[in-house]
Amino acid sequence: MATTLESNTAAITVRDLSITYTRPTGGTVHAVDNISFDVRPGEFLTLIGPSGCGKSSVLRTLGGLQTPSAGDIRLGDVTIDRPVPDRISYVFQDFALFPWRTALANVETPLEIQGVPKKERRERAMKVLEQVGLERFAAQYPHELSGGMKQRVAIARALVTDCDILLMDEPFGALDEQTRLMIGVQLVELLEKLNKTIVFVTHNLQEAVNLSDRVLVFSKPPSVVRDVVEVDLRRPRRFEDMNSEEFMSIQRSLFSLLYETESAERAV
Repeated sequence: MATTLESNTAAITVRDLSITYTRPTGGTVHAVDNISFDVRPGEFLTLIGPSGCGKSSVLRTLGGLQTPSAGDIRLGDVTIDRPVPDRISYVFQDFALFPWRTALANVETPLEIQGVPKKERRERAMKVLEQVGLERFAAQYPHELSGGMKQRVAIARALVTDCDILLMDEPFGALDEQTRLMIGVQLVELLEKLNKTIVFVTHNLQEAVNLSDRVLVFSKPPSVVRDVVEVDLRRPRRFEDMNSEEFMSIQRSLFSLLYETESAERAV
């Protein structure tokens, strides 16, 4: 079930990445310690680990939103040291929608920033709203939408630039269980059709298994990659697959990897 860190080809290559920061009250925190991994083109890669292990910090460095203390992150031959919105988009847990803009206008925002003409950006925004099933709600404001619909607007906004890679930081964390399951399955089906690469952060092990091709398991900080687990299950996945022995076996393995170190420390 476990695999090596390296692959023959990569959409993103991470080498010797370390992340250290200073607390507001003083003192240094070593969040991530010298990790290396590849993100394969077209895969759904999930990062899991204990709270505070630096998953979100790693995701931000992949998007050029945070500068690492050491190491190298490359998109092909290009070093990622700043945002590259035409290649990499980010989806946040809290939706981050502008309340004074309609769903359509929110999706248009990245294209507006890039200076895309109004007619073209409106057509492109409507197209991605159709892809996420929200074309009938284009004129609605965020307060008129459910949590699941808001997150689909946020996903549409990330897709409108026709990026290659989507970084998703616990995007379904604020949703109820039924909604997150349904949106997760719909998301994977859509992104497979669009041939997108996804790096995803979650605390939910069932969600990790259900959505992913591979799962990177982080240790407690200073974090290292403890293991990389292949999720060798059929696609498209169905709700009944979550009750299969294969699914449950992978979920148990992730649980063991996450908590065996913590248990060992308590036993000392």
